[in-house]
Amino acid sequence: MRKLLVLTTALSLVATSSAHAWYYPPVVVPPVVAPKPLPPPQPHGGYIGHAGGALSIIGIAAILSGYDIYRRWVPCAGDPWRLGGPGFSTPMPAHGNVKPPAACGKTKKRGAVLRVKG
Repeated sequence: MRKLLVLTTALSLVATSSAHAWYYPPVVVPPVVAPKPLPPPQPHGGYIGHAGGALSIIGIAAILSGYDIYRRWVPCAGDPWRLGGPGFSTPMPAHGNVKPPAACGKTKKRGAVLRVKG
């Protein structure tokens, strides 16, 4: 048992004394560079773009509804943009809420005109 103890002690002394002789090159860790902060946001319209989009949609709806009123109420206007619809490209429904186009060339007969004699 004594021989084993001496052998273990000798090997441990040899291992620890030769450990400092081994050369480990130093590991150089590059410094951590923080990323540059983002520039502050520049104003570029903000809500004005949203308002323009909403106004364009409202404008298109107003133009189309105005055109529909024009082609249905003005006599002999017809459908210049050829958009079609009930009364223009399809027959009018029997029971519907669509005003038929204004009649062109059809006038009501007037009664007799009274004239002064003399």
